[in-house]
Amino acid sequence: MTRSMTGYGVANKEIGAQSVTLEIRSLNGRFREVVARLPSNLLALEEPLKKIVGTQINRGRVELRLQIDTPKGALLGLAFDPIKADNAMELLNKLIYQTGVDEPISLTHLLTLGVLNEDPGRALIGPEDLKPFVESLAEEALCQLVSFRNREGEELEKDLKIRLNLMGQAMDRIKGLANEANDILFQRQKERLLELTQKALEPERVAQEAAILAERQDITEEITRFCGHLTAFRQTLAEKGPIGRRLEFLLQELGREANTMGSKSQWGPLTEEVLFLKGELEKAREQALNIE
Repeated sequence: MTRSMTGYGVANKEIGAQSVTLEIRSLNGRFREVVARLPSNLLALEEPLKKIVGTQINRGRVELRLQIDTPKGALLGLAFDPIKADNAMELLNKLIYQTGVDEPISLTHLLTLGVLNEDPGRALIGPEDLKPFVESLAEEALCQLVSFRNREGEELEKDLKIRLNLMGQAMDRIKGLANEANDILFQRQKERLLELTQKALEPERVAQEAAILAERQDITEEITRFCGHLTAFRQTLAEKGPIGRRLEFLLQELGREANTMGSKSQWGPLTEEVLFLKGELEKAREQALNIE
């Protein structure tokens, strides 16, 4: 399956009083590069997270971002108990009434009477305890990222197959035009030699020299090599796993042959087809740069 190098995934989990969010995105890159942006107290998780990414990603720049949010007013393992607060207020009011102490009830009085309860569910979890949660979030976000890259890869593969078909059709036309071009070029060279020598050479010698000159403009070998690289490209595109680098290499070879054909071509119709071929090659190259 062809896979793109661009993608995105995100996972979130409420852990105690904290909301932990892990985002992962990937971009084009020649090699695999993983950058983890973590809170300073969780830097020890960088290597484990990179290993998780390495199980699924072979190529591209991957950026991980871990964010931990704690709601304002969250207390360390404590929760406000409204029933205790009501009972405390009632008790304090009775004391004021019975003792005649004229003093307003403050928050300090309420806290002294224990209006807060222990609540482990609201406690802030330390870095070591967070590790399994963060790793689980990384795997979830990575799964989303891979699915994204697979969908993008399918679209890239469809487009590349269109380009391959168009290039194959262009090569069929070029093959036919190349034979015709050889005959035309041979006749042109023959006439030019006769003009330059003022018909002083023997016809056989003129034909021989013309054939040598025309051969320099023959593109038969380039056509053969181009078609071979095109077949290899199709086969590689059908393979599983990372194929981007091989596709880029084959496109370089295809481009080299197309450039040679263009430089040798001295006949308008053939030149037009070669230019069309080079245009499709450039489109294919742009798409292949996105493939893992």
